[in-house]
Amino acid sequence: MNREQRRLCKKQLKAKGYTEKQIEVMLAMQDQNGFDVLKEGQRVKLDIEKIKSHPDYDKNIDSNKQHYHDFVDANADKVFTVGYDSKYTKSPTIVCLNEDSTDPKWLWWVGDLIKVNDKI
Repeated sequence: MNREQRRLCKKQLKAKGYTEKQIEVMLAMQDQNGFDVLKEGQRVKLDIEKIKSHPDYDKNIDSNKQHYHDFVDANADKVFTVGYDSKYTKSPTIVCLNEDSTDPKWLWWVGDLIKVNDKI
């Protein structure tokens, strides 16, 4: 990831509400593991193990966070189509899921999604 991509990623993650420390951890994980920028229309599943292992997943559960937990649990095996949020269109590391019917739609970091090859 070059400097421009790193700055863009930081900006997008900050807009999603992540702290500086969380962003640095995500960027370090990305540098170590790598992740692909997902194209609009790409089929994905939620990486439940990675999402639930996040250090803040079970902290300070309020009603909004409970809705998030419910969404994650209800859609553990569902295949989604990646859509771009209008705010995050240039090499997005933050995407939304077209089949998400919540209002507003949840935003997802691409590192929390798994590509699915659903060609038959």
